[in-house]
Amino acid sequence: MDLVIATIGADALQQLLLDISIAGNVPVPGGKVEAREGMPGLDTVGEIGPELEINLWNKHHDEYSLRLNLPLRAVFSVGDPLVKYQGWNFSPFLQLQRRTGTESNWHRYRLSVGPIFADSKYHNYFYEVEPRFETISRPEYHPDAGYSGSRITLAFARYSKTFFYAAFLRYDSLSNAKFIDSPLVEAKSYLAGGFAFAWIFKKSKVMVEHHD
Repeated sequence: MDLVIATIGADALQQLLLDISIAGNVPVPGGKVEAREGMPGLDTVGEIGPELEINLWNKHHDEYSLRLNLPLRAVFSVGDPLVKYQGWNFSPFLQLQRRTGTESNWHRYRLSVGPIFADSKYHNYFYEVEPRFETISRPEYHPDAGYSGSRITLAFARYSKTFFYAAFLRYDSLSNAKFIDSPLVEAKSYLAGGFAFAWIFKKSKVMVEHHD
């Protein structure tokens, strides 16, 4: 859901948008990761909160655009207990986008880059070692709040009257993160990717405008 809260200048394409940001992580079963041997697993994590989007630049009727996104999300684990608050994170990023085609048949390319910050509760959930789980190779550890690394994402999407598909490739760097010295950190960087596909077999006769 997007809510236009302000307009900058005479060009209606340059605007501030208030949105809802949602993210999450898959669970990590206990005993499946060597560094966490003897420790409980991590539950599924969900994140939700407001996101302010600032449209900085547009060219060729929005074919090219540059935006600054400012998502601030509360984090909750879902498992045992059922739902538990696990802190917050803030992950601002710049996004350069190119979109070509028509409303009913378009291609979209995105490049996003930005840092991540979080409070100590969030860092503790993933990287803390309590005294009861301390071993010779895994000393007690309690990370502070602050910088959590940086992220670069490449994404592609195509939409037609019948199909939608998208793919992304993401690189995360943990260099200089507040928890980098945790014995639970096994790699200082990693790659992730994904793919989505949808078959659009029916549409509403009445369509509404949306912000892309």
